[in-house]
Amino acid sequence: MIESYKKKYKKKRKKTLLLREKKTVLSQEIHKIKGRIPVVLVSFFFFTVCTIYVSINKMYLFFGNTVNFIQYGLLLFVLISLLYLYIVFSIMYNKKQELRNISAKLYRLTKLKKNSSNEQKKS
Repeated sequence: MIESYKKKYKKKRKKTLLLREKKTVLSQEIHKIKGRIPVVLVSFFFFTVCTIYVSINKMYLFFGNTVNFIQYGLLLFVLISLLYLYIVFSIMYNKKQELRNISAKLYRLTKLKKNSSNEQKKS
């Protein structure tokens, strides 16, 4: 009886350790993604500005004047930025959902079970 309890405990302990490891990995991934968002947006903004600056003379004939070209360039920047943010936030939402599921599994594994025999003795 004691050995079966020990085996059960070892399995439970292994599951708990694996889930905790997954939980830390997921939380680190979420943290990295959050830290990467401003860097990507700022670098993309500078790329857009440099592209507009370099190709402003070449695109003058196509857009008619420089203001229209700058407006379309900035509109394209905003649309691509919003698409990027939507994709990143949906990835983060999925990872947070997975993190919540893992936390719930951990809670179920580690919570103490009430013994019905102990409850009867107290009454």
